Amino acid sequence: MTSRSDSYQHLYAEKSVDITSMYSLSYSPEEPEEIKEIKDKIVERMRVLVDEKLTDNQKQIFNLTSQGYTQAEIAKKLNRCQASITKAINGNVAVGFKNKHGGIVKKLKFAFLNDPEIKELRKEYFELISEWEEIIGIK
Repeated sequence: MTSRSDSYQHLYAEKSVDITSMYSLSYSPEEPEEIKEIKDKIVERMRVLVDEKLTDNQKQIFNLTSQGYTQAEIAKKLNRCQASITKAINGNVAVGFKNKHGGIVKKLKFAFLNDPEIKELRKEYFELISEWEEIIGIK
């Protein structure tokens, strides 16, 4: 059975959670292999953090959004309402408070920004990018 909100709910708060897009880690064919290898290491470390930091429910939703499912499709697949999927992704704002609580995006951003291994890999990545840009004449 479809509800009235099915016709418009997908227009609101639809957010995908893709770890490669969280740090603009898309791949360019012109990049040197060593830059691609660093990106692969960052993504692999991010995957480890996803497993460590998210609940089983959040991992399930994360995996489905990463596969391109919309929140409405995930809700139907998991037999839940779309609002609960939105809250799992974006967190929940408690009444009377300005801060969000929980949420896949908040948890992962915090984990990615504070992980020592990712910090070191990002440092190495930006050094390589800078060298590459000098070589090809961007800087």
